[in-house]
Formats: sequence, structure tokens, C-alpha cells
Amino acid sequence: MLKSMTGYGRTVLQNELGQFVAEVHSLNRKHLEISLSLPHEFQKFESQMRQWIGEHVKRGRVHLAISVKYSENLPINISVNLPFAKKIKEACDPLVQELQLPDSFISSILTQSPHLLVYEDQNEQEDAYKNILYGLTISSLQSLNEMRSKEGLELQKDIQNRMDEIAIHMQDIVELAPKQRLTFRKKLESVLNEFILGSSKDEGRILQEVCLFAEKVDISEEILRLCSHQKQFLEVLMAAETSGKKLDFLLQEMLRESNTICAKSEDAEIIHHSIDIKTELERIREQIQNVE
Repeated sequence: MLKSMTGYGRTVLQNELGQFVAEVHSLNRKHLEISLSLPHEFQKFESQMRQWIGEHVKRGRVHLAISVKYSENLPINISVNLPFAKKIKEACDPLVQELQLPDSFISSILTQSPHLLVYEDQNEQEDAYKNILYGLTISSLQSLNEMRSKEGLELQKDIQNRMDEIAIHMQDIVELAPKQRLTFRKKLESVLNEFILGSSKDEGRILQEVCLFAEKVDISEEILRLCSHQKQFLEVLMAAETSGKKLDFLLQEMLRESNTICAKSEDAEIIHHSIDIKTELERIREQIQNVE
């Protein structure tokens, strides 16, 4: 079953510790890219959260944000780095006096400093907060994957319809191929008859026609390979675990065979069907870029 790489999930958890909210969204990427936006007190769980995400998402750019409103007690202690603040004031006092700056100048310098406040974790409830984060993360990822699966189902239906169209064009090419061989054969026989009867002495032309006949008379191998790739593609498409990378590879091979059929053919109808096949394959390939 196909799974899109774009989606969104959100989970809210309310308990005695506060309100916890997890929001996750994903976009298409060739590989798995994870970014996290966490409160300071939860950053120590970042590596574990990346592991949890990797177990549920295989490909794409995933961003997970956690926000918290605590009921009473915070899981951290916050204190002022007083020695640091004093050093800032000592350094700024001469500047304030010399330039007659307002007292608020030093206050603005202090409030903008990342070193003014010191955060210290409280470890008494670390396991409780870790369990909350795990539940939030997994629940939001499940919500994300539900949306990705729904979008993937729509993609799968559209791709299946396009594959059905390709199968119709392929059947038409199979039926037209003998006609093309017969046309080439008649053309070659005409050239040989001219040479045998003496009306033509151009041996180069005969060699050219023979080589052309040998090169273009038969497209059965290309048809066979294209049908085989199409069968493999459909098997992967309908599998429980679908690989976007594998589907993309098979599409490239199908495009290669359809290009060869088009290049080897002189029959206008076969060329027309080959172009239609290539058009459908290109449209499918655009959609596959968003498949996990």
C-alpha cells in the first residue's frame, strides 16, 4: 500500500502535570530528515525521540514540535547567573557614564544575554516526562501516518488507472507489431528484386535496407521487457510495504523500453501509442516522487 510523504498530525495530552501538545508534519525528501523543536527541559530526550520517529517514518522531512503549559511545578530550576550579571554591569558602567546613556541600556544588554539565566533539570519525575513524550510522539506519528496513508490510497488509485491505460496501449502495439514487420519485409523484398532484376546496381542501398530491417523489424523483446517491468511495478504497488525508490527504478526501466520501441518503429500508430505510454509514465513518476 502506498504511503505519501506529506502529512500532518497533532496530539494533545492533559494530566496533573500540565497540558502537552505535539505537532508533526512531513514533506517529501529522498532520505529521512528529522528536525525537533523542544522545550529546554526536554532536549535531553532528543536522541530517543529521533529513534522513535525513525521507527515510524522511513523517508521524508519530518518536523516535530512539543509545547507545554505546566500546571504548577516545572521540571527545571531557573536561577540568575549573578556573577555574570555583575561583570556585564561593571563592563557597561563606564560606557553609560561616558555617553550618558539611560540606565535601561544595561538592562537591555542583560535581558538579551543567553547566559543570564541558568537552567537545572529536576530528575525526580524524569521517567514520567519521558513516558509522556513517548506517548505524545507515537500518537502524533500515528495521526501523521493515517493522513499519509489516505493520500497514498488516492495516489495508488490514480496510478492504477494510468497503468490500465498503459496496458491498453501495449495491447495495441502487440497487435500492430506484425503489421510493421510485414511492411519492412515487403520493402526489403522490393529492393532485392530490383537488384536481382538488374534495375538497381546500388549495393550500398541494399546493405542499408538489410541493416535497417535487422535493427527495426522486431520490437518483441522490448515489448516483453516492458510488460515484465509493468507486472513487477504492479506487484510492488499492491504490496503491504511499498518502496517508492523501487517504483521509481521500475518506471525508469519502463521509460527506457518505451523510448526504444518509439525509436525502432516507423509505424505511425505504434509511435503514437509509445508516446502515450511515455506520457502516462512521466505523470506516474511525478507522483511517485511523493511516495515513501
